Amino acid sequence: MGLISNLTLSQSQHLTLLFPKEQGVQELEYRELHQIVRELTTGIFALNQMPWICFESNFDLSSSCQMPMVYKDTRVGQVLLAVDYAMKSFWHGVTIPSSKRSKLAERWRILLDVNPATGEVNLAKNPYTEFATAGQECVTDNPELQDIYEELNNVDPNKKSAERENKFFNSYAEYVRCVMSLHVSKVKCCTSENVVAFDVGYDVSSAISLYDDDQIPPIHMQRLRRRLRHQIKVIEKGLLSDSTTRRNISLLKFITATSLILVALRRRLMRVPDVDGLLHPFQGDGLRTESELPPFAFNNKGSQPCNTFTVDGQGKPKLLSHVHGEIQFDTDTDHIENIQDEKWCHETQVNAGAHLEQVLKQRLRLDYAVPVTHFDGKKHYVVHIPLTTYYPASPPIPTWLHARYQHLSTLRSKKLSMNDIQLAELFKKIFGFRKALANKSIDASMRLCACRGLLAPLITLMKKIASSSLFAPDVLGMTLMHYCCIFNKSTVLSLLLSQKPNLNMRRTEINVKSTRATALHLSARCGSLACLNAMLASRANPNLSDSRGRSAVHHAAGFDQIAALRCLLRKPNLLEQAATGSDNATPLLVAASSGSLGTLKFLIEQGASVMARDVAGDGPVERATLNFHSDVLIYFIEINIGTLQVWNIIVEMLKSSIERQDAALRCLEVLLHQTPSYWQPIIDAGAIPPLVALLSSPIRSLACSVICLMSEHDLVRKEIAETNAIPGLFMIFGDERCELQSRSSVVLSDLANVNENAARIAEHGGIRPLVDLLQTDVIDVVVNAINTLAALCRGDCTGGGDIQHLIMECGAVYSLVDFLSVRDDALQTATSDAIAAICYRNPANQDEFVRLGVLPNLVTILRGHCIPAQIKAALAVDCITFENSQAQHAASIENAADALCRLFHIWSDTVKERGACALWALAGSHPEQQRAVALQIGTKQMMEMLISKSETLQYLGCQGVAAISRNSLGGQNLLVEDGIVAALVRLLRLDHTTRKVVMAVMHAINNMCVGIAHLNNKRSQELIAEEGAIELLMDKVWQTSRDETMQVDLVHCLACLVTGCTENEDKLNELGSFGFEILLQLLHSPHTLIQYRVMAALLFAFNRLPQQQRILKLGGIPLSIFNHLLDSPDLEIKAGAAFQLVVLARVVSLTTVVDASARGIIELVQLLDSGDVDIIIRAADYMASLAHTRAGVPDAIVTSGAVAKLLQYLDSSNDQLRQAVSQALGYLSFNRTASRELMAACRGTEGVYQSLIDNLGNDGRIAEEFVAEFKRQSTVGLP
Repeated sequence: MGLISNLTLSQSQHLTLLFPKEQGVQELEYRELHQIVRELTTGIFALNQMPWICFESNFDLSSSCQMPMVYKDTRVGQVLLAVDYAMKSFWHGVTIPSSKRSKLAERWRILLDVNPATGEVNLAKNPYTEFATAGQECVTDNPELQDIYEELNNVDPNKKSAERENKFFNSYAEYVRCVMSLHVSKVKCCTSENVVAFDVGYDVSSAISLYDDDQIPPIHMQRLRRRLRHQIKVIEKGLLSDSTTRRNISLLKFITATSLILVALRRRLMRVPDVDGLLHPFQGDGLRTESELPPFAFNNKGSQPCNTFTVDGQGKPKLLSHVHGEIQFDTDTDHIENIQDEKWCHETQVNAGAHLEQVLKQRLRLDYAVPVTHFDGKKHYVVHIPLTTYYPASPPIPTWLHARYQHLSTLRSKKLSMNDIQLAELFKKIFGFRKALANKSIDASMRLCACRGLLAPLITLMKKIASSSLFAPDVLGMTLMHYCCIFNKSTVLSLLLSQKPNLNMRRTEINVKSTRATALHLSARCGSLACLNAMLASRANPNLSDSRGRSAVHHAAGFDQIAALRCLLRKPNLLEQAATGSDNATPLLVAASSGSLGTLKFLIEQGASVMARDVAGDGPVERATLNFHSDVLIYFIEINIGTLQVWNIIVEMLKSSIERQDAALRCLEVLLHQTPSYWQPIIDAGAIPPLVALLSSPIRSLACSVICLMSEHDLVRKEIAETNAIPGLFMIFGDERCELQSRSSVVLSDLANVNENAARIAEHGGIRPLVDLLQTDVIDVVVNAINTLAALCRGDCTGGGDIQHLIMECGAVYSLVDFLSVRDDALQTATSDAIAAICYRNPANQDEFVRLGVLPNLVTILRGHCIPAQIKAALAVDCITFENSQAQHAASIENAADALCRLFHIWSDTVKERGACALWALAGSHPEQQRAVALQIGTKQMMEMLISKSETLQYLGCQGVAAISRNSLGGQNLLVEDGIVAALVRLLRLDHTTRKVVMAVMHAINNMCVGIAHLNNKRSQELIAEEGAIELLMDKVWQTSRDETMQVDLVHCLACLVTGCTENEDKLNELGSFGFEILLQLLHSPHTLIQYRVMAALLFAFNRLPQQQRILKLGGIPLSIFNHLLDSPDLEIKAGAAFQLVVLARVVSLTTVVDASARGIIELVQLLDSGDVDIIIRAADYMASLAHTRAGVPDAIVTSGAVAKLLQYLDSSNDQLRQAVSQALGYLSFNRTASRELMAACRGTEGVYQSLIDNLGNDGRIAEEFVAEFKRQSTVGLP
């Protein structure tokens, strides 16, 4: 049914070939294609030789290049050699350019002082250095191939595992060869016009020349084939990535189809290409091919692209490696399709002929373009080949071909091909002295010839023995025919087949591990396509089974030999052939259990049933799972065949025998590692209950690992908790296996984050076992236990800190503090995080950790270079010092703020956020402490925080600005000078600025504009207004009409901007959109806090009579509102209302100015006796502001006894309180009555004056007359 047997053409003396023009491949050249046709015509018609190539290793690790003699020094030979050498270069990771390869092949033995008898290299020489100097290159030096080894080099989890796997792989490397098999995948023909269109594909596979279980154990074979699959992937990627190789592969595809067409022309159609009608041939040394290749040298002292060949099979550094492998062609095809559009074919062949004729008439050129046409939706090259009549015997047409026949007939020798001396010398050259001497018997020599494909020596040796012993088995039970099929030596096999042997001869059963395989079985197993075709053509039985019931098709499927399988499936009834006498497995089932993914895909494309079952009832999913082939399972998942429910099948296996449970768990583990998103279909299949049940089984380690890989998802955590898995996880802590304890800790850590699981874990006594794990010596176990403790603290829904207390009671604190000094990044990171969780809002735990000296260790980590550890250390500092003045003081002693500031130099906003949060925790609630931390951060860094995209950094930057500028004229001016204003206003301008940040910006602006005693900073007010803040604030006032809190704060910010600054007030009035109606309306809000904020926003009227008159015209403010606020249980609201009652006394309705002022002052003075430090400070601040409002107010304050009450706090231990009362007394000193009372106190009590002056601060004011009078009286000595 194939091309050779069924190609039919008309009598026209031409042939037009169409083959695809592949995208991204360099253009092919017409003359080169005609050169290939010329060479193939000579090879097929003159010498009956199809093209192939094979690299065979010599004893000294050089490689012989074997190909049919007719293709040596031809363009066909060059293409074959280039592609095969490229595959071996990708295999090893190094290459030698063809321009330097031949010279190195002549000199490398001299360069390395190779012993000619043993092939050993002088160890004093460095092969890699010598070869690199001579021109060897790394494959990855080519930019197109830079990343092809990335996946291969990362297959192994660690360096130790990689070395072990590489040693194992290289112990079998000499038995492995890489094979490219090309086949014609589609043929279409128009018989009437002699137009043939074809498409060619190729497969890259590995052939292992170890023929049975007595040569390599099955487990080793599976392990070796896993590694080979990764190597083959590298080669496939390299072939597609390298532009030169892609072009050569296109030429190989042309060679593949053209060879078959020429064979058909010779056998059936009696036609031959007219070589005189082709474009002029290539000439000179440009067609030379190499007969021997130098080895590859590896760099053992540095990095190399492919890490597979770092060590040899003994674990020693690998210095050299031979080049090995082959390219083979499938000589049969599927059926030929007809091209229906004969008119189009006629036009195509006419145009192709005319183009060739036109080219031939032109002057000779070096290259010619190949015409291109569209066919089947793709671009195709059009190659026109003139034909002539061919007679194999008589008459002698064509004459050039018969002249070669005549010349060949004179070369046939009648004597022995070689004598004994020639045989010995040849064997020594190829195999080395030792191997040649060890195999000097005729039987052993013939075996070497069969394995190596040495035809002439074999013919010589065959004539020395009786024909009856030619096919006698050797000590391994193998015949020469078996060896030929293993190593794909079709020329030797053809010779043996001419002796009419028993084609179905089995390997002798020498031990229980041998399988009595036939030569056909071995050719299918090793992918020996030429030998397989030869055996099938000679009528070898493809249905014959070995001792395990497997036929040739099963061997091909089991060893991923797609080319061999394609050849076998052309025979009928083999696609679903069941193995006899064993498990009744079909080829698809064998492919699934062997992990032959390429073969599996091919069989499904051919129509193989995925519902097939073996005698145990297992299908392809079960068999792939039992043999741990996760890539096969992934393929089944991706193709999503409705009848093949992969996840349901695996989950059912979890409920079966221990062996099937083990296999299912291992596959789930690998699948989740490769594709974490598989967790969803796994739990949809109901996997959680059986997984939890397996926690009490002997394979609980695997079950725990699978759960661990999914437990980060809330849905999984919920299902685990519902199945009551927590007690089972605690039982695992009693297991001595560290990895099991570690996995259990991770699962518990994930469970602790859901609902009330943390409390359940604590109730089941889970804290003590976790703390006990901190005493183990395995870092991973300790880290996971620490992470679980942290998760339990954060998952505690009770809010009472019960779990935090339990952890402390179990003594975890001592281990955690010690771990911070261990130089292990993962341990320090986890420990810092756990300390943060244990100390979060827990003052007792904070104090205990500070007492044990945790802060110095945290600061040391902050000064380190591990970013994850620095982030968690900053979090720990944040949680330890949060609202804890003692911890804040201890941190300041350790200079923690400086260490935290180092985090601002790291590029990540996440790191900066964590550092900024910790710094603000250090700042505490004390204004001076906040100012000190803010100044340590620096205005430059604050600028970067304000312009960053991080909400947290923007917010904390605003807080820093507010801290520096609060009640400090110097701080306000510093910020103005350093350009902070533009960055602040920018945040108001941006649409995506969050509400939280906008509020912080307004707070910062307020502090920059108004200071002590409500004194404004005109410089900062004007600069902020110049940046457009007034307009922006007004726009936001109207945009936030439904947000009363935001609206009030916006108006308050406007008030701070215009208070005391006529220019800004005029700008606001020019807008014409602002009026006191907004505030007066908000005063009637049902929310007391809003009313209080409105009072603060009425700062517009502070010491501003015109503004007060505007309010009065609008109806003023009802006294009832003030009464409501003054009756508030919140003393802060009460103090604010009292202050505003004095300021706004003129606009309060239903009372007099005197009564309103008096009540407000009395309320403020009474608050000085409240006992609440914060309220006393606030009342003192308000008195400082009122002391310079209007006449009569200071007198009223003094009359109410405020001076005496303020004086009693001058010796307070609270420095903030001392400063507030000192500033209030300073402003009151401008009042004569207050000055006299203050003077009496200063003169009457020692230290009062000094305390007053010391606590006044840089921005506080005191009457110069008072100071001068005190100094005068002190000098005079008045009492």
